[in-house]
Amino acid sequence: MSLGTVFVVDDEEDVRESIRDLVISVGINCRTYESADAFFWADTESEPSAIILDVRLPGIGGLEIQKNLITKGATAPVIFITGYGDVWTAVQAMKRGAFDFFEKPFSSQELLSRIQAAITQHAEQLAEKVRLRNLDALIQCLTPREREILESLGLGKSNKTIAAELAMSIRTVEFHRARMMRKLCAHSREELTRIAIETRLPRVAPN
Repeated sequence: MSLGTVFVVDDEEDVRESIRDLVISVGINCRTYESADAFFWADTESEPSAIILDVRLPGIGGLEIQKNLITKGATAPVIFITGYGDVWTAVQAMKRGAFDFFEKPFSSQELLSRIQAAITQHAEQLAEKVRLRNLDALIQCLTPREREILESLGLGKSNKTIAAELAMSIRTVEFHRARMMRKLCAHSREELTRIAIETRLPRVAPN
């Protein structure tokens, strides 16, 4: 069973192969690329992954690749490696959310430890995406009125306030809330409120 995948983008073949041998030895898949163009279509989001980028590459460099990944919404953690002690580059990479930064030559065991930590982080991010996507699917099953009430719960409104704003009785609000709890597999009002917040309901808070 694979423990995730590492994507290595480096123009030095010996570096690519050494990292590949390192991660494969502990059950992690590895895909290597010698340039940004070769890496362009790689799918880094279908399973827990980590991306290792050389700062200096022919054509598009590592920082530009990182920027493109951010633009397209990729979430796999990025670890930079470089043969140059470029503090400015390291700072820019970390400001953009890089997971870590290694200067060549680096410790194989330290790199492996950070790769495993990055893959673990990405696995948690992907699991959270699935959970929220499932919640969104459940919310689509709500009636328009239930959705209105859920949005109000997300704003912290009481049953009395919701009833007054929607011109219904408190008992009717409680009835709709009970139905929502069944549909959304929630066990309390607090859980419903958290679902509303996590799924970004309401979209815009009132003035």
